Amino acid sequence: MALVKLMLKQDNLLILDEPTNHLDIQGKEALEKALESYDGTMIFVSHDRYFIDKLASDILVIKDGNVSHTEKNMQEILAEEKTKTQAKKETSKESFQSLKRMKNRQKKIEEELVVLSEDLELQRESRFDPDFYHDYEKMDTLNQVIDDIHNEIKHLEEEWAQIAETLEENE
Repeated sequence: MALVKLMLKQDNLLILDEPTNHLDIQGKEALEKALESYDGTMIFVSHDRYFIDKLASDILVIKDGNVSHTEKNMQEILAEEKTKTQAKKETSKESFQSLKRMKNRQKKIEEELVVLSEDLELQRESRFDPDFYHDYEKMDTLNQVIDDIHNEIKHLEEEWAQIAETLEENE
C-alpha cells in the first residue's frame, strides 16, 4: 500500500530492497505490472532473476567485492558466468594434469638417477681393471663414458630441481 501511495505522489525515484521477497505469485505479478507502468527511475536490489529481467535496463553486479555495470540481461550475465566457471574448471583440470605429469616425471628422474649412479660406480671401478689402466685408449674411452654419465646426472638433477620448485610453488 505504501508503494501505491508513493507512486501516486508522482515521485520520480523509487528505491526498493528485495521487493519480491515474501510475495506470492499474484503479488509479484501485480508489483511487476505496477512498476512497469512507473515512469520514474527505480533502483532496486533483488535476487529474483525473472523480476530483474522484466524490469531492469541497467544492472550493477556485485560479486566477490567487485562492482560492475552492464546493460545485459540476467540470461546473458549468467551465460557469461557459466562460461567463466567452465573455463576455470578446465584450467584447473589442465593444471592438475600438468602437476601430475610433473610428479610422474620427477619420480622417473629419481629412478634414472639411481640407475645412472650405479652405472657410474661400475665404470669408476673399471678404472682399476688392468685391461683399462694399461691401455690409455680404453682408459680415455672409459673417462669419456664417466664424463657423459656425470653430465647426464647433472642435467637430470637440474631438471628434478626445477620440477620440485614448480611443484612447491603450486602447493
